[in-house]
Amino acid sequence: MWRTASLYCAVATATVEECLRDIHRGHVSVALPRLNDLKAVSSTVQGIDYARALCFLFDKEKSNLLAARQSLLEELRLHPEHHKARTLLHEVNDTARVLLAPPAVVRKQYPLFSLLFDALFDSTMLTWPRLLNLYQATDRLARLDTQRGTSGDSGHVVECGTAGGGSAVLMAVVLAEAEAASDARASPLRRVFALDSFTGMPPPTAKDRLVSTSLSAVSPFQFKPPQSPDEATASWGTGTCRSPAAHVRQLARNFGVDDRLEVIEGLFADSIPTHLLSRSDIQQDGVALLHIDADWYASTRAALEPLIPLMRRRAVDKDVANIHPTPHRMVQVDDYHYWQGCRDAVNECVAGWGDAPPRICDVDDNAVWFAVQRDGVNDTPPMYTHNP
Repeated sequence: MWRTASLYCAVATATVEECLRDIHRGHVSVALPRLNDLKAVSSTVQGIDYARALCFLFDKEKSNLLAARQSLLEELRLHPEHHKARTLLHEVNDTARVLLAPPAVVRKQYPLFSLLFDALFDSTMLTWPRLLNLYQATDRLARLDTQRGTSGDSGHVVECGTAGGGSAVLMAVVLAEAEAASDARASPLRRVFALDSFTGMPPPTAKDRLVSTSLSAVSPFQFKPPQSPDEATASWGTGTCRSPAAHVRQLARNFGVDDRLEVIEGLFADSIPTHLLSRSDIQQDGVALLHIDADWYASTRAALEPLIPLMRRRAVDKDVANIHPTPHRMVQVDDYHYWQGCRDAVNECVAGWGDAPPRICDVDDNAVWFAVQRDGVNDTPPMYTHNP
């Protein structure tokens, strides 16, 4: 077995070296498909994502700085001692920070968010509007706790599609800060559950094609460039968006929230029923905030189908529910405006709610959010301040 693995590693390493030579000769169109093939078979050989970053930078027709940046981040999550990748990332970030940073008015209004955005800049794929939407939703949950002195039935936070862990850690820090700032404990340790396969994206299906409008979309935030459906699923498909679970756990330790953030590994179809829904705290408190960054139809449905009913359910403790009216809950879904399969999964889910489907609201040109009303509750959900 070890001989087979060693041979495969040697072949993959040689392929990366050949691709680097092709890139320097200007043959990006030759190198990138070969590198994508290595990603698709879950190869973790050093240099694959570094070489992919060079392809995204040096493609004369479809150069994409932000796609290159994401590839470099993935390289460094897997190989933190890759000095060439780190040096190139510093150079890329000089430009990327200008493109991706929130405006001054947002920084002034949300100083903690501004600090967290800068600190987690290299740990997330999310744009600042998407991160801010999650920040606001989490802050609202935390303020409910401090106002009541108890978490009541307001629920936990679940993220399906964690990758580098930046958004999960951000939400955990917001909860922890609210607890520290209050006289009473903000919750009986309201948790953030970070779910991911941590082996990269699973294979797409025929449903997972680009949304037609995204083919011509141009956005300063879009690291997935306009391209053909085949190119899109190859360049950001099977095996991509990978991060070791240990990386996320270490990030949580670095921010002092490792007691609040729990990593759950595996495909959602397996991990949600087996490792999440089986927990007594999830069954007791439910899920108040759900963030899905799963791209594909099957993955998005695997998250929505079991978790939405749990989010709609009223408190297990009826006395608590009577004292504190149960608030609405929120779902944010990334890539709704990019991948058709993701959009279909969301639309099918909300269509099944009967005569009162939720309003789907844009976060930016990629992501959406919608409120989940509790059974028997007709409160009006708040609009978050940066949304129209």
